[in-house]
Amino acid sequence: MITQWIEEYLSAKIAERRSPATITTYRIRLGRFGTWVLEQPNQVLTRALLRAYSAYLAQQNISITSHYSYLNDALVLVRWLAEEGYIQPVKTDKLKPRLPKRLPAHYTMDQIKRLLLVAELREKAMLCVLLDTGVRVSELIQLRRTSFDSEGCAMILGKGSKDRYIWISSVTQEVLRTYIASRTDTNPALFVSHRQQKTLTISGVHQSFDRVASDAEIRNDVRRLIHSFRATFARELIKKGLDAESLRVLMGHETIQMSLHYAQLSSHEATQNRQGVNLLEKVESCL
Repeated sequence: MITQWIEEYLSAKIAERRSPATITTYRIRLGRFGTWVLEQPNQVLTRALLRAYSAYLAQQNISITSHYSYLNDALVLVRWLAEEGYIQPVKTDKLKPRLPKRLPAHYTMDQIKRLLLVAELREKAMLCVLLDTGVRVSELIQLRRTSFDSEGCAMILGKGSKDRYIWISSVTQEVLRTYIASRTDTNPALFVSHRQQKTLTISGVHQSFDRVASDAEIRNDVRRLIHSFRATFARELIKKGLDAESLRVLMGHETIQMSLHYAQLSSHEATQNRQGVNLLEKVESCL
């Protein structure tokens, strides 16, 4: 029964026009849950069963973030089944592991300089686009040679099939022109693989930056190499005074809170900013 329910849930998500990548992720995570449920002597979806699944995940060789994600998708499925009348409602609160509160990984300007110094032309062009736009890697590989107009603007299809405009500086435009001029292929994609000159894939982008980060000797210093450009984009714009709503639109988020999560400062950075503000300046003569 659980296998059929999972398929019906996925069909509902497809009908809601969730992206193929999202459906694939759901299928993988819920497939694991379904397989585990079928191995249990009592397959009734109860709170006790969900807690047992969480305990099972905790014993697997996965990160706490993956544990959270796999369990969360199972809980969402169970709530959907209850809403659709397939099962009795199940209390699902306080089952997920507590995630450590870490600041989003980002690059320092020194690290970016080191990346640029060792990067080949293609990687340098990708790095400039990532820093200038804050796009996701799935959005980066959508870009075509003709995506950007003369003003550096382009329309992309973001997460959740939402259109949004992005912009690149004149510096990035020049780097892209140099990169495109160096190519001998006719592929309309903006970024292509070196050997077969096919449109670069998500894994191809990750592999290329893994090499660049290793050459720059920062591979062990930054978590999530590609996504960290997105956090760097958000932090730098907020530090330069961009308002939260504009940042939300530029990053393609549904809520301001999500965008500001990327822009969080460390306590050390906040202290440095604080040192430039003298709260007693106007009353100093009274002291």
